[in-house]
Amino acid sequence: MRIQPFGFANLITAADFHADGPREIAVVGDPRAAETEALFRQIRQCYVPNRTLMVVDPVDPSPRPALLAGKSQRDGKPTVYVCRHRTCSAPATAWADIEPLLQ
Repeated sequence: MRIQPFGFANLITAADFHADGPREIAVVGDPRAAETEALFRQIRQCYVPNRTLMVVDPVDPSPRPALLAGKSQRDGKPTVYVCRHRTCSAPATAWADIEPLLQ
């Protein structure tokens, strides 16, 4: 540890990633809409280690990553899905429902 203190920190980070695994957060909504931007900003302010954060425009016809396949908006609002270990949460549109999923 004295010779490579940063290596030790990286080892702890790798152990945390292995133990907890990644958390994928998918936001389905118009990336230019104020409501989507506000939601995206709130998500980024939360400390969620090992996260992948993606946003997709629901009207964009281009192919989506596997994580976003089949994900759609609810009631025309930006919709968030939080996935862990290949299992996704129910779609959420309100911050009160999203915040507990990130903890």
